[in-house]
Formats: sequence, C-alpha cells, structure tokens
Amino acid sequence: MSVGILGELDRFKLPALAQAGVDVKSPQVVLVSRSGFTPGLVEAARKDQRTKLVDVASLASG
Repeated sequence: MSVGILGELDRFKLPALAQAGVDVKSPQVVLVSRSGFTPGLVEAARKDQRTKLVDVASLASG
C-alpha cells in the first residue's frame, strides 16, 4: 500500500463521512495490508500520530 492512500482519504473519504454527519475533526486512520506498506507510507505514518499501520504479523499476534 502506498502513501497516496493518505491523500485519497483526506480528499474523498473524510469529506464524504463529514457530509453523512460523522464527526471527522480528529480521525484515527488505521490501514491494514497483507502485502505490506511502501517505505513512503511507513515514513508518513511515523510522522502522523493519527495514522496506524497494521500488517498481517500484527494481526496474527493479536
């Protein structure tokens, strides 16, 4: 999964949720991928405390 997903969430998903009446003032973003994350996404998530990346190993270990 690449870093572009964060921009897509900000541009499309969060506005759609807000339009539906969901409070998106302080969203927590949890991304799950079985194939892993690009270095760019890992770095972006490291800098952005609202974003958490979950891989298969983390899911398996609980």
